[in-house]
Amino acid sequence: MTDNFPMIHIPGFTYPVVEYLLEDVIEKLRYTPENTDRRPKWKKHFMQGHSTRLAKEEKEAIYREQWPEYLWQLRARYSARTINALEMMDDDKIDLDLIAALIRHIVLEEEDGAILVFLPGWSNISSLHDVLMSQVMFQSGKILCSHKL
Repeated sequence: MTDNFPMIHIPGFTYPVVEYLLEDVIEKLRYTPENTDRRPKWKKHFMQGHSTRLAKEEKEAIYREQWPEYLWQLRARYSARTINALEMMDDDKIDLDLIAALIRHIVLEEEDGAILVFLPGWSNISSLHDVLMSQVMFQSGKILCSHKL
């Protein structure tokens, strides 16, 4: 591809990236969401606000149909505590407390390094910053917020 865009080469090396599922993080942290409203097992309103009513209803029907099989797979790999936490979580909201707990775990338990957290929008970025700043261990001035306007 021969585009006329400038390219920068930054020497260095890449670090391996390991992907974890939400279930893995909840299990590792033994996390329980503060919101204790249990949602129906097929996650009522899981597509709320994301598409047209018809598309939402179709996707919810598929989700409802597949939830028992998925739940069976989860039970084979995760504790009842993790499954209960997943059922309590609101799919429409980013759990900033979970992100803060994960960051705290990484800082305390893993090797030194940098952590990048990508969130959709300044409101979430600023709210996570507030959550982190409420904890003494993060008040060092080493947390930088960035957003592309």
